[in-house]
Amino acid sequence: MRYNTKEVKNMPYQEMTIQTDPAQQEILQGYLYTFPIGGLVVEDPADRLEAKEHAPEWVVVDDDVLGDLTEPVRIRMYVENTEAEKTVQAVKDYLGTHPEQGQLLSVREVDEESWAENWKQFFKPIPVGRHLLIKPSWEETQEQGRIVIEIDPGMAFGTGTHETTRLCLEALEQIPLNGMRVADIGCGSGILSIAAALLGASLVQATDIDPVSLRQTQENAEANGVRDRIHPMHTSLLNGVEAPVNVLVSNILAEILIDMIPDMKEVLAEQAFIIFSGVITEKKEAVKKTLANHGYRLLQEKTDGGWVLLVAERIA
Repeated sequence: MRYNTKEVKNMPYQEMTIQTDPAQQEILQGYLYTFPIGGLVVEDPADRLEAKEHAPEWVVVDDDVLGDLTEPVRIRMYVENTEAEKTVQAVKDYLGTHPEQGQLLSVREVDEESWAENWKQFFKPIPVGRHLLIKPSWEETQEQGRIVIEIDPGMAFGTGTHETTRLCLEALEQIPLNGMRVADIGCGSGILSIAAALLGASLVQATDIDPVSLRQTQENAEANGVRDRIHPMHTSLLNGVEAPVNVLVSNILAEILIDMIPDMKEVLAEQAFIIFSGVITEKKEAVKKTLANHGYRLLQEKTDGGWVLLVAERIA
């Protein structure tokens, strides 16, 4: 289950439940986020099974909690009553013209308290790679020698459960970051910035065009004790990023990465690493070709769930 919410309290909502296909859910979520929503819950059986498979040994996930793993993906969208009528109608119209993206199953009124706590049972500590452990603030856990990143679900993307985030985290821990200057382009929740700082980076420039993401990055950095080394920047891509950058990490769409590659040397150190994710399999060759054409050598390629990680180094 993936959950995103705004800071809202004791307000009635309309809950829209939409059934969708795994291949369509990202597109549908992108559309739903154009509305002034109070929260979005993605109930994907694949996520529940993966949470069990990756659970640390001290976390026991009961099969009753997993539920029926053959169910389709369901997205629950929460809208304040003041916005509900026009939003519900807009979603109905959209699904009517894009039936392949999903089916609206139900609309009902709920209060904030009844749904804001229910999802917490699904969000448990997640070990990532060899050294990291991601956990929500309400979970107590044994560290087991891992570096703990505390991240609560929020409106910004990035809690460690998505394949692209995990791929980037695993790549970051393979690079010696002590004293390095890092740029996190499209920082979302700030999870990659926080990981870089906890792994030893001296400075992380975290850029995003979304003010909500920057606020969450700042709050999450404070919660993890690395606020002094993370600089959230309200800017697009590399604009305003100060050289030299030793490691550039970016978990955004392939098309945006391709547009950014020609400008990276303006901020990169002569010896620098690049970590890209957010690349679907069909787009990886275009990204690899653009990297090669601009003086970068591919060091690693890894695929998880249809998403591709590319790690490269500057050679010219």
